[in-house]
Amino acid sequence: MKRPVATITLSALLLIFFLTPAGCGRKTPPVPPTTILPTEITDLHHQLDEKGVTLTWTAPTKTVKGDKLDQIDGFELLRAVVSDDDYCEGCPINFGHPIKINKTMPGHKVHYQETVLRPGYHYIYQVRTKLGWHHASKGSNIITFAWNTLLSPVKNLTAVAGDHKINLSWQAPASLIDGTRIDIPVTYQIYRSVAGAEFTPLGPALPETTYTDVSVQNNTRYTYKIQPLSKKSVGMMSKPAQAMPVADVH
Repeated sequence: MKRPVATITLSALLLIFFLTPAGCGRKTPPVPPTTILPTEITDLHHQLDEKGVTLTWTAPTKTVKGDKLDQIDGFELLRAVVSDDDYCEGCPINFGHPIKINKTMPGHKVHYQETVLRPGYHYIYQVRTKLGWHHASKGSNIITFAWNTLLSPVKNLTAVAGDHKINLSWQAPASLIDGTRIDIPVTYQIYRSVAGAEFTPLGPALPETTYTDVSVQNNTRYTYKIQPLSKKSVGMMSKPAQAMPVADVH
């Protein structure tokens, strides 16, 4: 009577052994909860000049949950280079191997410059904040631009102050820096510095060669630069112009 029972028990043990997954022995790195990852960067900007491109962004200060970040472990800059013939607006982006950027303190401004750019190519960038060796935030906003022979800078930029306003005007460039005449529409990106601070874009690029800045405060000095843009090229920065709005006195 006992022999059949033993046979059944042994068969059950063998079945459990073969159906139980074997451990591989590898230990994966601990995965932090998503709530402790940094918020994604939303202010990735670029500025082009005759040397190349300078990217700027602000290091995040909080986690996605809203808690304060005490430190971050650097950045990953994602970069794609696509020829003009192969570029497709809105198509999936095939980024190359991330470029590692040294860490900085939360809230600090980060600058990255690239000077070896090839004419006839589109450059696409995105940045992520690193947390430890294996984890990073979501990707930032994406920057895209075409690199070709530069447009000449605008000429005769003037800034005339009024009461809570500054009127800007400038002359459109007539050619590229190599003398080639411009045969496509040009728009103008205004950059502004407040009281000597860093230049930042002021709204979107405009087709006009005049602009009235009404987002100013009296008795504060403002400095402006203009950069021409086209679908085929970007332009050199203009010389700066300054003005300080004051109240009307009657």
